Amino acid sequence: MAVSSEAANAASVIVDHHISENNGDRSAFRFREKRYSYHDLAALMNRAGNMMHRLGVDAGDTVLIAAAPSPSLLASVFGAMKIGAVPVLLPTDAGPAAIASVGDHSKPKLLIADAARLGALGATGKITVLVVGEAADAQKSFLEEMRRSASSLTRTAVANGTPALALLRNGELLSVPHQQLAGTRSGTQLVLQFDGWNLGAALGRFARGEEEVIN
Repeated sequence: MAVSSEAANAASVIVDHHISENNGDRSAFRFREKRYSYHDLAALMNRAGNMMHRLGVDAGDTVLIAAAPSPSLLASVFGAMKIGAVPVLLPTDAGPAAIASVGDHSKPKLLIADAARLGALGATGKITVLVVGEAADAQKSFLEEMRRSASSLTRTAVANGTPALALLRNGELLSVPHQQLAGTRSGTQLVLQFDGWNLGAALGRFARGEEEVIN
């Protein structure tokens, strides 16, 4: 029997199965006292994926994310994963050298960043920038671009070994493949810390249909 070289898209395994199993009304996460269901999370993911497609991001491309844990961060991470792009999370101490470091491995197509962090990140060259928060007149607003995007999206097939996401640590990229993230649904434990947030545990809770609290 031939062995398939295709891996399950982690974004669909972690989020979409709750919708197909009629558990979309279950609470996915709380942020600043607001509750978001799995229907809400799926819509955020799909809008972000469609937005990235519209801005020229394709499967295999890199998306830099310099945003604090929030609905915008979750939308960006899951949206990139669902279209087969690789979200790279930049910690709060990341500066221009961090973008250059990632650029040594790939050519990022998009940077999604909190407004307060843009100055510290420095010039981004030809990378399209989306601002989370208050955007200046010449900047693209993450929220406005999300509003222009549809909330339905077909997942992109990914090959075994394809990175689902990556974290920048001390100038080095730590990549996690789709099949490893997809394994959180069956109990695989991930140790992934991002700016004091236990991202690995959060992904496991999402996969199991539990609630995450984001401060």
